[in-house]
Amino acid sequence: MGRRRLTYMAALLATMFAAAFLLSCGGDSQSTQDGSASVSTKDSSTSRTSRTGTSTNSKTGTSTSGDSAKRHSSVPTAEEIQEDLIGESITDPELGKWTFEDESEFLEFTIEDEDVSDSRTTFIVGMKLKDIGDGRIYNGQAKVIYKKDGRFWAFSSVTGEYRSGGPSI
Repeated sequence: MGRRRLTYMAALLATMFAAAFLLSCGGDSQSTQDGSASVSTKDSSTSRTSRTGTSTNSKTGTSTSGDSAKRHSSVPTAEEIQEDLIGESITDPELGKWTFEDESEFLEFTIEDEDVSDSRTTFIVGMKLKDIGDGRIYNGQAKVIYKKDGRFWAFSSVTGEYRSGGPSI
């Protein structure tokens, strides 16, 4: 009977470790390029673009990130830039802060200018944005900077602004 109990406990422990592993990197996780996983707790049924407050400092439109998922082996494409902007913010002095929450917010995304050097790449991008909360349309422009980190291009920062519909910025 001791051997049977030992087998049962070993199976129970294995099941517990498997369950803990699945919970830590289960269906709502996203793998990063370095192989680690991060669990997403965002509920897509209540997803809204965050626009809050009024900015009194024009520098509040600057956002930086050290996220290793925002690294590329070559100069990023327009699609990769859009992905990297998720979680970042730009600011309008009158409308407040816009935090990019989903790629569906980008109705149009155009690289208007690109300055590539050995250690830094700067993109000027024009955007037509749709607030996923209320459906309103905005025009935006941003300066997106990537820096060379070894052999990878790493997202560095974004500054920019957006305006209610009407003419482009």
